[in-house]
Amino acid sequence: MTRLIYLDAAASTPIEPVVLDAMLPVLRDVYGNPGSSHWAGRRARDLVERARESVGALAHLGPSSVVFLSGATEANTLALHGMLAAASEGRRSIVSCVTEHPAVLEPLRALAHSGVPVHLVSVDSDGRPDLDHLASVVDDTTFLVTIMAANNETGVMVNLPRVAAIAHAAGAFFHTDASQLLTWGALPADHEADLVTVSGHKMHGPKGVGALIVGREARQLLQPTQRGGGQERGLRGGTTNVAGAVGLGAAADRAIAVGATAALTTAALRNQLETGLVSGLPGALLNGSHDDRLPGVLNIAVGDVGDSVEADAVLARLPSIAASTGSACSSGIPGPSQVLLAMGMSAERAQSSLRFSLSRLSVSADVDDALPMIVEAVRAVREATSASPDEGLVFSQ
Repeated sequence: MTRLIYLDAAASTPIEPVVLDAMLPVLRDVYGNPGSSHWAGRRARDLVERARESVGALAHLGPSSVVFLSGATEANTLALHGMLAAASEGRRSIVSCVTEHPAVLEPLRALAHSGVPVHLVSVDSDGRPDLDHLASVVDDTTFLVTIMAANNETGVMVNLPRVAAIAHAAGAFFHTDASQLLTWGALPADHEADLVTVSGHKMHGPKGVGALIVGREARQLLQPTQRGGGQERGLRGGTTNVAGAVGLGAAADRAIAVGATAALTTAALRNQLETGLVSGLPGALLNGSHDDRLPGVLNIAVGDVGDSVEADAVLARLPSIAASTGSACSSGIPGPSQVLLAMGMSAERAQSSLRFSLSRLSVSADVDDALPMIVEAVRAVREATSASPDEGLVFSQ
């Protein structure tokens, strides 16, 4: 039986055993509503508050900063719409980046359609946001700057303190979607972000749970986007997902404990995969920064020189390998990756690009076994692409 190999951790990570172990007793035994005042409710509430401490530590903030939500998409929506609800007429523009995740770009699109000024800054050829462009756009009309901590397609990381400094110098708040970064540990102590998005299933936790970590000043202004019974200190109506919160807390503890060490091991595996692909596939090109990227993400164009290779055709030849051509949240959008196009790449190169992403649980056998299969699949697609469909036919005049 062919071994299944998972190389799509940027889309979702496997739940770690220690996280599952923390959740199972809650799912089985902790049935009280954390909003209830009796013993069963208090038991559930105590577990949620303990998890809140763990999640807040990801941004070096206390438990009162954490709002538990259904995932990163809801966290981003709360950050954007919830902050804008407190903006004044003269200061209500939002500045973001062209390569943001759809969970940010789509709410921004909706806000722009409603009349909110939205500015998107460009990126360089490595996928880094142009901070000079950012500084030129952020001004005294800007209420919020939202730039992701690390790109989900290329893995390119952002200098959070510099972005925060640009935002704060103009009197604006700074929000960052840190979903892809936090599996490798807490944010740098000097991150200075006012709002931080967390996603459970991007850091070896459960799906369906996330959080928005909110600093004190932003918390005084943030308005709920989902109203109900006043849960989460009035910022998110609805009964708290107790088991999900506990799982997210356990995932946060684990990331802080082992993330930095695991990053070194995972980066070595990624480099092994990259070296093997580049040596086995002349003409293959790395997409994004070679240095400032996540440990587990490799985005690579596999088209031969002068040839366009359909990445989807390569994946179709790799049924035992889970990989992707870009963001799982954009898989229903036809055409080449908008992130790669924004970096100045041709449509041919973008369509020839594959994203392989490893997690903290990836092992050397994953790369050892996958590498020859990927090379063989790309070579087969290259040959099929370069072959003339009319070869062997002769047409008379």
